[in-house]
Amino acid sequence: MLQKNQLEADLLCSGTREITKMIDGKKIKRIELAGRDKIESLGEYVDRVLEALGHPEALVTDESQVWDFTRDTNELKKIAKKLGFAITKNDYVWELAERCKNRAKK
Repeated sequence: MLQKNQLEADLLCSGTREITKMIDGKKIKRIELAGRDKIESLGEYVDRVLEALGHPEALVTDESQVWDFTRDTNELKKIAKKLGFAITKNDYVWELAERCKNRAKK
């Protein structure tokens, strides 16, 4: 079973942010979804990226990065080959989608 701190860390990936409030003198934590404006504007290209990442079902936000899906160097190479351009674990999903869109225009 995961430790509470590990579970919280896993939940707090780049697609979310932690909000701590005081309600009736008690600390209340909640997870809030980050913005999705860029992701929504690149819809079909985000779908291509998620497919290449092997997670077409994933919920992503403007803060979601490749490292949320994998940190394995060999896996990054396979994903880059599928997309047709170099990627890093620090790339945002929307950035990759934007690159796909720009390549499609050429």
